[in-house]
Amino acid sequence: MPTDDIQDRREQARLAMEGPKQRERREVEQKTLGEKRRTASLAMEGREQRKRRETREKEQAEREEMMQQIDEEVRRKREEELAAKLKQEKGANEALEVETKERQFKETKYQTAQNVIETLKKEIKSSIPTIRTLKTDIARAVKDEGLSSARIAIKEQGKNPAYNLYALDKDNGKGKWLAVSSLMILLLAALGFGGFYWLRSGEDNPVRPVVINSIIPANDAKEIDVSNYTSDMVTIKLGDILATPGKNGTLTYVYLTKSLTASSTSTRSVTKKIIGVTDFLANVNSPVPPELARFMYNYMLGTYHTASSTWPFLVFKINSYDNVAQEFLSQENGYVRNILASLSGETLDNAKAAPSFVAKDIKSKNTRVLTDVNGDTIFLYSFIDTTTLIMTPNEETFIKVYTAYNSPRLSI
Repeated sequence: MPTDDIQDRREQARLAMEGPKQRERREVEQKTLGEKRRTASLAMEGREQRKRRETREKEQAEREEMMQQIDEEVRRKREEELAAKLKQEKGANEALEVETKERQFKETKYQTAQNVIETLKKEIKSSIPTIRTLKTDIARAVKDEGLSSARIAIKEQGKNPAYNLYALDKDNGKGKWLAVSSLMILLLAALGFGGFYWLRSGEDNPVRPVVINSIIPANDAKEIDVSNYTSDMVTIKLGDILATPGKNGTLTYVYLTKSLTASSTSTRSVTKKIIGVTDFLANVNSPVPPELARFMYNYMLGTYHTASSTWPFLVFKINSYDNVAQEFLSQENGYVRNILASLSGETLDNAKAAPSFVAKDIKSKNTRVLTDVNGDTIFLYSFIDTTTLIMTPNEETFIKVYTAYNSPRLSI
């Protein structure tokens, strides 16, 4: 048997016979020996070797920290998506339950009304006597006296000459006058109804009101009709509204509309519609590029009123979190910091701002914040979920908007 195999078997037998205390002492000795060897190795390494080793250890630590952050972010996103899905399913179930109850109530109400109508029909039929008409009199005469319809008509004409004005004597001026008067009355009535209809059809239909459905519940709403406005005029109007004070602690929804007119030969209808994301960005001279706007399918511009100031905010609904988040991170030192400033025709003074955004946790949300040289917030944005982006220059406004987003809707 080879010497190496004999040594291995002896070592295995020795390890099998040792007790717990011996095993613990052996492990401590091996650990101490390993530390001594590492210390000796470090003491013998040169300056360059030490520098390379420290660099490798630092990079390894940074990689491990980054992986932990990524794992934590992925876990948090999954928890948020699961919570949002559960909330959506709960809302759908509640809506279905309400719809079912309303349908059952309407069906019950309809059936009750039908029963009441049938009962009234029976009561009316049994209580009202038969009404005599010319048709029933003719039918009775045909049945009882054996007369034909023609004979009955001749008989009635003999009783009342007015049944046949043209059978009167030609010299009877009264009959002619009565016929002419009847025709004139009919003609005037026709002209009157025709004129009334013509006047009514020529009137303009009233303007149909715009349907307001904001992303976040608001206490008030202000409209800007940009149908005949240039982008500079819209900027001036927005600047006035964004600077208008309001009731402390309230939100105001600012929406931009266009009037759409449909005309025909006799009618004209006007419909107002809230403009879409692309038109909105063009009207307010926003620096957001069109290739990014195609990932945004809805928006909300509003203001939050405090006791001392009015703060604007923007909310975008997005359909591609990865594209929008990556673009915003790469453009933080570019157009991103000027998105809100452009609403009032201004540009952020980079000399008064910090060189870059920093991460900050607000309401348990990862928020990117830009401050001035004094440390005061001048712009922040946050993806509160994978479909919603909030931007504002004020932390208190962000907290208010985020809270309102998760609250029941108010009536505007």
